[in-house]
Amino acid sequence: MAFNDRYQPCVMMDTTKERPPQGDTQLFYVANTTQVLVSWRGTDFDRFHAPDLATDLTFRPVQPALHAQCAPSTECVDLGLDGRVHLGFRKAFAIAQDVYSEHFERLIPKAALGRQLFICGHSLGGALALIHAATLKQDYPVLYTYGMPRTFTLNALKGLSEIRHFRHVNDTDTISSVPPEADLDNHLYNLYGPLGTTLGFAWSMGQTLATNVIKFGDPYGHHGELAMLYRVEQHTQSRGSSYPAYRSKDGLGAPYYNTIKTRLPERPNLYVVPSLSSAENDQAEQSQRALMRCLTPGDRARFFQPHKNLKPGGCWVSVTT
Repeated sequence: MAFNDRYQPCVMMDTTKERPPQGDTQLFYVANTTQVLVSWRGTDFDRFHAPDLATDLTFRPVQPALHAQCAPSTECVDLGLDGRVHLGFRKAFAIAQDVYSEHFERLIPKAALGRQLFICGHSLGGALALIHAATLKQDYPVLYTYGMPRTFTLNALKGLSEIRHFRHVNDTDTISSVPPEADLDNHLYNLYGPLGTTLGFAWSMGQTLATNVIKFGDPYGHHGELAMLYRVEQHTQSRGSSYPAYRSKDGLGAPYYNTIKTRLPERPNLYVVPSLSSAENDQAEQSQRALMRCLTPGDRARFFQPHKNLKPGGCWVSVTT
């Protein structure tokens, strides 16, 4: 890289080191002549970190207003989205936005003019990165997240479709499965004091169980194109029935099938990605169209569910003999 194209020194931001300290949100950004990179820190699991855990577990869905002084019941400026956003993530982002208002409102948008804008984050940082990308939609950010939790409800995600987002998941990572795919808002949150939070949280857990049976409301969902490291544990082999009447095409009716599940001697990983090479996109598109034509509408909805992770617990590769 030419010397003039080098990255400038990182601008580090940590709300715990301000005077007075506020929250516990960290990020940095760096730029060169062609690119701007913003990176958000994720949950600190190396030690018991109460502020991060409190942020992760405050998953009441609220209007996506992005100022720390806005209470859930107070009207204020938001992202112009329908739907709602995770309250804990909204607060964490809003604190950083208020503490470093000059960077968020002027310096980062100014740096992004005429440059490629990349935003990234892991876990909690992925959620904050998505919120940040939502505030910079006009700059066409490219978002990379790793093991991020659900952040917006489905109605809000409809307004974020233009953001290009590659969402990386490591197999059955728990963090990418929370908050649950349920409408977790309820009037109990509006009670004053800790009692309202406790009752609202308990009711939300009940809604999570109910939603596994009945879908309703405006549940949390995932944004972006899934890029997943997926572990293969077993395969399924199908074969014709051993019953003599069905051994040949001359048998009566359609053949019956037995299913044999065997554990693989090794546990390989598959990397499920939306695209690896633009040169292969045309051929992949034709293959995908051929596959989709073979599926019924019900099968398509079952196999390729939007805003969701793949089915946890590994995948099965089917072989017909």
